[in-house]
Amino acid sequence: MNIQKKVSVLGGLLTFAILVSALVPTVSAKTNKIHVSHGSEGILVQTEYLTLKILDNSPNFIWWLGNQSSADEIYQVNFHLIQEFFGSDSILDNITELGGIAYIFKGNQWSVDIVESDAAVQVTLTLAGLSNGAMIQFIITVFEEDQTLPNTEIKGLSEVKIDIIVDNWHFSKDAKGYAIQTIISEMQHKHQMRIRNGTQTENGNHHRTMQFENIEHGTKKVAYYKWATFANVYSNDTLIDTIDVGTFYSIDIPRIPGPASGSPNVFLTYPNYGNGYKLVHDPSVGVYPNSLSIPLSTIAILGGLVMIVTKTVIIKKRK
Repeated sequence: MNIQKKVSVLGGLLTFAILVSALVPTVSAKTNKIHVSHGSEGILVQTEYLTLKILDNSPNFIWWLGNQSSADEIYQVNFHLIQEFFGSDSILDNITELGGIAYIFKGNQWSVDIVESDAAVQVTLTLAGLSNGAMIQFIITVFEEDQTLPNTEIKGLSEVKIDIIVDNWHFSKDAKGYAIQTIISEMQHKHQMRIRNGTQTENGNHHRTMQFENIEHGTKKVAYYKWATFANVYSNDTLIDTIDVGTFYSIDIPRIPGPASGSPNVFLTYPNYGNGYKLVHDPSVGVYPNSLSIPLSTIAILGGLVMIVTKTVIIKKRK
């Protein structure tokens, strides 16, 4: 077969392939920008800018910049427990007000569901069958693109949206509400790290943050933990109330097992909103991609250029 006939045959095959593909129905594909795996060490979610590990199949999150297997800095937000509080008002003023019903998250049997779509990866952790009839869920979502939601924007590929759902909670008598304890830390301890409250300028009117700053690089912000100052309450799927979410801060809490010494503890507090309803609250964690000396996108471009140059040199040498 001569060259002209080969070209003709190839052209016919290409035309046939195009026609066949046009007749095949479009199927929703999995995202190629977000990768998820589930193994013995937990759940791993990776993007170009961020790696997230969900440890022990429970709401214990560690994350770092980039998609390498580890990093010099690893940030942690460990949702440790949920516990009722008492006192004279609906605000947690002191850890001595904690009491009543409590569930430590680690060690409980969370079910895991992972859904991949063409634009996001979603991991749902569910803790059901609790003694007071409640069910607790953490829905973790990473999006390919920025998402504009009421009163907030979630950054694509560099931020992890977390929906906390507490359904059918029945409060103890005289309980003023409940609190969810989060333990915040940097795990590697290789660099000087400061974890501080975000400012009003950083937070806006609807959120609060804890900012991770690298002191050795001019206190550059590298990561954050963010949460809304309000939560929605539903009866079935009907919104019936929006309540204020309070915060209580403490460094060491020796009477509660779990926190490492010196780790900041942030209690997200929710007033008693009545029995049997569903509460939904939206925290998130993320990184600042531009905190790297060379942005990851630039590194990827440079890597591609190096590969092109290398291939060109090899071809020339073969000639």
